[in-house]
Amino acid sequence: MVSGGLVLGIIVAWMLGYPLIKNHMVADSVDDEGIDHPILKHFIRRLTAMWIGVFSIMALIALVPAVINLQEGVVVSDTVEIVCVVLEFIALALGLLISHWLYPAYFDKHQDEIAAKYKEEIDMWNKEHPDHELLIGDDTSNTASGE
Repeated sequence: MVSGGLVLGIIVAWMLGYPLIKNHMVADSVDDEGIDHPILKHFIRRLTAMWIGVFSIMALIALVPAVINLQEGVVVSDTVEIVCVVLEFIALALGLLISHWLYPAYFDKHQDEIAAKYKEEIDMWNKEHPDHELLIGDDTSNTASGE
């Protein structure tokens, strides 16, 4: 039930303002000001929610042998345990594939459409951080060079 503990830990950390992806994927490549950009917040929310889903699925898979063991006189076969472990690793591998390759590729390809959803927030962020390198969205009139 390690996965269940991970789900609980990720949810509590997210509620306290420390989403999983912010600390482990984005913080190393973006400075403290940039981490609050609306488009990066979108990216962080989506991938943190995806990992909660992956670990929840893994926890549910791990419950199968436990539920079978709860039944009186029934012993879980090695095959059931092996299948459950394999399914958990498949879910983990899919999560890694999505979070490190598929979603970032999708995000890069559709960044303009995603940015359009957050136009007002991006414009406000760009005005608050006029000299910052991370200017995403339509309002680029506040670049450092003044162009």
